[in-house]
Amino acid sequence: MILLSDAHLLALLDELGLSDRLRWGCTRTGFHADGRLHSMSNALEFLRFPPVSLVEKLRLGLTIVRASRITDGRALAELPAGDWLTRLSGRRVYERIWLPLLRSKLGESHREASAAFIWA
Repeated sequence: MILLSDAHLLALLDELGLSDRLRWGCTRTGFHADGRLHSMSNALEFLRFPPVSLVEKLRLGLTIVRASRITDGRALAELPAGDWLTRLSGRRVYERIWLPLLRSKLGESHREASAAFIWA
């Protein structure tokens, strides 16, 4: 999967003469929790997302906004992702949202992931 924001990869594909072979489509976001797949492709679906409370959704949103505003992630390289996310989002949001995401991406190596991984 390539996103429109993947500027370096898109430039490389263009340089290689492959950009005309890309097929663009709409992507949707889903999250599996409590044995069900929940769509989270827009703000309304996010607000209706049952695995976390409204306050927890607010903390999750604030964590994402805060991470998106960091311009230099070097300070995060030494900070474990789990510790950082728990501090920002709270234990329950970490366990219900972040931990499953980290495990799905990194397996048991999620324990060694730095906060810079999330920021990037």
